[in-house]
Amino acid sequence: MPDSLRSFFFGARRQVITGALSRVTADSIYLSVRSSAPFAIARSDVRSVRVSRGESRTWSAVQTAALFGMAGVVTTSSDNTRFPLAARYGIGLTVGAIVGAIWPYEQWKRIQK
Repeated sequence: MPDSLRSFFFGARRQVITGALSRVTADSIYLSVRSSAPFAIARSDVRSVRVSRGESRTWSAVQTAALFGMAGVVTTSSDNTRFPLAARYGIGLTVGAIVGAIWPYEQWKRIQK
């Protein structure tokens, strides 16, 4: 669907809609959004469809641990004598795993058109 504002500054113009699939016809799909009646979207306007796989504490912890581990290595000083590289990476992994397990995020799977 065209949108007057860009979702991402350098990305293509698009609008993200999250809802439950109500009905499918030959030329439209109908979505139910919270506190709203189902509305139609032309199938030709849909660029991609993703299905929620729910929140996964384990997967969120693994991904966040990897991100924090890399950030711990990259952002700390280059003085390896006081704080070795392995220690910085280990602290980042540990903190990331804890953060990811406490605040899991939703996992999405793309459906082919």
